Amino acid sequence: MEISLSRLPKEEQVTLTLGSVFEQRGYRRYQMSNFETYDMYLANKSFLESEGVITFTDASGRLMALKPDVTMSIVKNTKQNDTSNKLYYIESVFRSVEHGSNYREIPQMGVEYIGAKSAYAEAEVAELAVRSLEAISKDCILNISHMGFITGLLNSMNIPDDLRGDIVKSISGKNEHGVIAAASAAGCTEQQVQTLSGLVQLSGRFKSTLKKAENLVENDEMKTSLAALKSLYLALCEAKADDNVRLDFSIINDLDYYNGLIFRGYVKGVPHCVLSGGRYDKLMRRFSKPQCAVGFALYLDELGRAYADKRQYDVDTLLLYNENALSQTVMTAVQYLMKTVPSVRAETQLPQNLRFRRLLVLNEDGTVTEKEVVKC
Repeated sequence: MEISLSRLPKEEQVTLTLGSVFEQRGYRRYQMSNFETYDMYLANKSFLESEGVITFTDASGRLMALKPDVTMSIVKNTKQNDTSNKLYYIESVFRSVEHGSNYREIPQMGVEYIGAKSAYAEAEVAELAVRSLEAISKDCILNISHMGFITGLLNSMNIPDDLRGDIVKSISGKNEHGVIAAASAAGCTEQQVQTLSGLVQLSGRFKSTLKKAENLVENDEMKTSLAALKSLYLALCEAKADDNVRLDFSIINDLDYYNGLIFRGYVKGVPHCVLSGGRYDKLMRRFSKPQCAVGFALYLDELGRAYADKRQYDVDTLLLYNENALSQTVMTAVQYLMKTVPSVRAETQLPQNLRFRRLLVLNEDGTVTEKEVVKC
């Protein structure tokens, strides 16, 4: 019997489709425990998307936590000698919302490429990010940036590390006034302030935005970053995954954890980012792991809210049968109907509030009679 994906909730459609896509590219399913020791998250709180972590003490007296992040656990469990490990996961994380006053379970699906040294490895993960968005909606955008371009620009201005936080936060929030204030407070010249504030609007079609960014190059770090972005774009074009790709230099992740390629994905109908990722070699180093790594997470909870079930009917065909009817007779009727209609529900009486398109009755002689057509 062939199962129709269209009848499943959107998040389940996506996980089934993408699981096959990821495995086709050599990624294997990673499954983890719901718990990790709290000290790991405490030492890396700034990497987490929310500060609130649900903790408890286990039987041995250790302080444990419900996992607020999957990537960190994968990094922790990566072996020092793993030269290449391509993983995907379907997991739930537990995070605080509303400033820590409430917690909720957030289903995610993601890809982690441990040992991703080459430019192709980045291109492959970026392509899979595009495919992930397309599995949700063809009306999607993957915004791409490069941490090396941002850090290179900040380095060229000799801005101290302890003064970069407010500048980076304002750029990421597309807060031009905030950038101007933070850059001025850091002692930047008028020209430097103007350049930094311009990053807020430095986004758009890949080729034209890349050309604008080339006019800002001040050092080899920035030049190398733009060359990497150009190479990435050409690879995505080769995979015919470039139509919905844009450059956006306001995308910045934590400077202590991320380097190189970073990106965020959006789909029509969802007001927030549904996918985020990038290269996180610095996180690997914090766990004393020598490998490079790149990956992304897809937030399935956003899909459940945006693509709520809007079907007109709960079931296409409702078949009513007498409770004394032979099970073989009912089964024969159901199997026959399944060949011609999308879905069948067999009941001895009419269920309350059930929406159906067609009502059939199974007669004593095994024939089926159509009684009425229900219009919603």
